[in-house]
Formats: sequence, structure tokens, C-alpha cells
Amino acid sequence: KKVKYNFLKLIKNDFIITFYKYVVKHRKIPNLKNPKTFNEKIAYCKLNKKFDSYSSLCDKYLVKNHIKEKIGNKYVLHTLLVTSDPNSIDFQALPDSFIIKATHGSGWNIIVRDKNKANIKQIIKKCKFFLSMNYYYFGREYQYCNIKPQILIEKLLIDEAGNIPKDYKLFCFSGEVKFIQVDIDRAGSHKRNFYNTEWQKMPFELKNKSYEKDIKEPQNLTEMIEVATILSRGLAFVRIDLYSIFNKVYFGEMTFTPENNLGKFSPKEYDEIIGSYFNINF
Repeated sequence: KKVKYNFLKLIKNDFIITFYKYVVKHRKIPNLKNPKTFNEKIAYCKLNKKFDSYSSLCDKYLVKNHIKEKIGNKYVLHTLLVTSDPNSIDFQALPDSFIIKATHGSGWNIIVRDKNKANIKQIIKKCKFFLSMNYYYFGREYQYCNIKPQILIEKLLIDEAGNIPKDYKLFCFSGEVKFIQVDIDRAGSHKRNFYNTEWQKMPFELKNKSYEKDIKEPQNLTEMIEVATILSRGLAFVRIDLYSIFNKVYFGEMTFTPENNLGKFSPKEYDEIIGSYFNINF
């Protein structure tokens, strides 16, 4: 991955990287002058909006202040530690289970269920690896470009069944929740379903296959929709990621470029249907 990173870093033109990756993934040339599909509009915004003002909203540590101001401290996961030096982490002072996140990227997480069985040297090595990279260079998601690289450690959320909880990802367009993505078993056989705000299953897939069984509507769905509506006000598009555990809602993150405009819809026409919700001039 480091070799790939160093190569991508040499290419200074964002358009070349965005255009090439889109063509390879979708097998077609994107319409970036008059975008119609969801993925085209994400690509357009990456190249034209630059998302400078979104950096603090994508910084996994700094965004907590924004969430506290907008919806209250009760939705924010407690920070156990934030540092730029992995060697300074006092693992003895941490609880038995926790999650480590890189503040400046997406998917750079380490789940520790039992620190007594964890390979601490490997964890430190992986943290240093995260800190050595600027996530922006992988897919030219500009909102990550100027985030200060840090390691954030939080309490590990576990659901009622003792598992890593479901992700509820609320897709918000012009301040309105349109539908919800629910991810199942991300560490194993990753599946996902989509539901409208009335919790009716929607007839499409995005990147991952649908879960064979229906997913029960969360008891606090109304609260989650209210939270996402508040956080998405004034934004043309944002995905608000939330968790619901023991009937309590927690904030996860804000995402402006889901799948980095490389997620394939099935059936394909839903790329344009979902794109119709997205007013890039909002």
C-alpha cells in the first residue's frame, strides 16, 4: 500500500486520478460538465467544490466539538486518548476493549476486544503507518488533505448481543434524510440493506450484496432522523453515520464522498435516481 501511495502522490493533477479511477470502476466516461448520476455528482464536487470547509467535519477528533454544539454532548463518544505519537500510548491505562482510529482518513481503524491478547507492537506499528500517509492522495477527497494526522482512541461500542454494532448511515440531501444504509458484519461477510425513512426496504444495492434477512427497525429511528436532519442543514449532500445501542444514539462520522464515487449501484439506473436528489448548486 505504501508503494501505491508514493506513486499516487507523484501525480499532482486531481482530475487525472478522479477520471481514471471512475472509468476503470464504472467502465464509462463520466459526465463532469453536466453530471446526472450520484457518482458523477460526487466526482464533480470533488473537483470543483474542493470541500475545504469540510476538513474539521471529517476530522474524527475535531468533529466532536461540532456535534456537541449542534445536538449535544450525549451523542459524542468519550475520547480516551488523542496523540500524534503512538509510542506515548499508555496501554495499561486503557480499558480492556477500545477502538483506535486515525483522525485523518477513512477505514483506518483497529478494534481491540481484549488488550491482554493484543499485539501491542503491531498496533503501534500500524498507527505509525497511518500517520505517515495523507489520505487525500489515494482518491483526491480534498476534505482529508489538511487534517492533522492523529491517533484517536475511544471506548469500543458493543451491542446487546455482544457484537460490533450495526452502522446506520443516513443519506441527507439539502438537509433532508432520503434513505438509510445499514451495514451488517463489516468484519466478516459484509452485507448492507437500504431503507426509506418509513423503514421500507429499497430495491437496490450499492457495492455490497443485500442481507438475506430483513433488518428490524431501530426503536429510535425518529431520533436518528432528527439528529441527521439537524447535522445536514445547509449541506447539498452528506452521509451521517450513527449507532444505536441499548436504545441510545451515538454519532459516528460525517461523510461527503461515499465510496469515493466508485460505488456501483445495482440496478444501474439507481445511480441516476439517487443522483436526482443531489442538487450540486444548493
